[in-house]
Amino acid sequence: MPKFLVDFAAPAFAPTGIYHVSVKVNDEVAAGEASAELSFHIQGHNFEPSETLITRNFHFFRGESDQEYMTGAIYHPGEMLWARFDIIGFKMADNNRYSVDYGLAILNGSGDQLFAQPGAAAETHESFYPQRYVPGVLSLNLDANVAKGDYTLVVTVQDKIGNQSFELRQPFQVQ
Repeated sequence: MPKFLVDFAAPAFAPTGIYHVSVKVNDEVAAGEASAELSFHIQGHNFEPSETLITRNFHFFRGESDQEYMTGAIYHPGEMLWARFDIIGFKMADNNRYSVDYGLAILNGSGDQLFAQPGAAAETHESFYPQRYVPGVLSLNLDANVAKGDYTLVVTVQDKIGNQSFELRQPFQVQ
């Protein structure tokens, strides 16, 4: 009896759920047919969807590969500030093409801008399956001489296809 081994990849951004693969085989020599269905679970990345551009799941981290986010965003002079978030609600063109970019700025306690990097990151991609979110990552090396106090990280996201923008402000401290 012939045997077949087939691999397939689930989309990288598939939502959490139960998925099904149907298989149907025809035996043309014996005029037979067999079919089966395989069910499997995918644990995807969860977030609340949006019709307009927005960020969700914003968190500060101590290190680049940390899995646990900080409950209080307190850094020290000379440390690296890390933040991760999801960009959602962007529009798509033909072939599920999207194009987003984001930048950052740092404001002091008085609201004065101390630093800005408008084009910190950009991502343009197209695929067979629509991408539901774009993961965003920011890092900033805090100078060893930075003054202790309250600061605000401003993240500005642009949707190039949908002509939308969104600004997120998140407070943090340097102690």
